[in-house]
Formats: sequence, structure tokens, C-alpha cells
Amino acid sequence: MRIETIPISKIKRAKYNPRKDLTSADPEYQNLKRVMERYGFLLPLVWNERTGVLVGGHQRLKILEAQGVKEVTVSVVDLDEAHERALNVALNNLEGDWDNEVLISVLNELKDTGADLSLTGFSDEELMRLIDWHPDAVSFPEYDESVKEEVEMVTCEVCGYVFPK
Repeated sequence: MRIETIPISKIKRAKYNPRKDLTSADPEYQNLKRVMERYGFLLPLVWNERTGVLVGGHQRLKILEAQGVKEVTVSVVDLDEAHERALNVALNNLEGDWDNEVLISVLNELKDTGADLSLTGFSDEELMRLIDWHPDAVSFPEYDESVKEEVEMVTCEVCGYVFPK
């Protein structure tokens, strides 16, 4: 991996970038901005030197530009256009799934220490939903054959599977 610092003016935006283009009014933009202001610019952008196109980090670049930054650290790749596009999609898609119980435990620990939870990148609404979620509180009614006549059944028109409504 090659890391370089280049002028922002040298970077072309990927017109094909499939991610939603955030504006400064979007909560996701504001969350990312807060995180970057608190912790700094920790992840380099991904830039294709062959085409001059930004492959990953469009939202971070937008925030850096708004802050008046003139040069930025990039991870340099040398790809043809097809591989560039594939990497762009992969970088936007490589988010893992959360282990909700562990995530909630960590968020509650942070909350108990008085940490600013907005710096986790979650919106206030997401934080309230996560912190208030307790896996033991989720219950589903038991279903057995004795209540079969009381339950309305639905048949899938495509596969024919019958399930309770």
C-alpha cells in the first residue's frame, strides 16, 4: 500500500459513486463531521492515480473541503476503470453486521462514563433505540396447534407456503 499527500485539486469525484451524496444539512454528514473534528482524519481516502478519480471517501473529502483543507492523505491505487468501479462498490458495501448485545453493552458503558455518544457516529434516534433495546425483553407468543382455528392463515401466492398472519 502506498500512502501519499496530494492536493485536493488533483482529485476527481467518481460520478458513478453509488452512495447518497450528503449535504451539510444531513444528520449523517453532521455525525461524520463531529467524529472527524474530535478524532481527526484517521482513514486515508482511496485515490486511483491512473484516472485521478476518488475511489473511496467522498463524504470525508467533502467535509475536509468545507474545512478549507488543501492537501489530503490518500491510499494510492493503480486500477483500470472496471476495477476502480468494483473497488468503489466494495468499499461502500464492506460494512459488517453488529453484535447488538456487545454494541449495546459498549454504548451503555460509554454512557455511564459521561462520554459524548454523538461521537460514535450514531444519530440521537439510533442511540435511543439501541440503548433502550434489551434482548431479554423481546418475547414472542407461543403458537401451537390448539389455537390453529383462532389464527388467520395466509398462503404465499408464489410458493404456496402457509403461515400465520
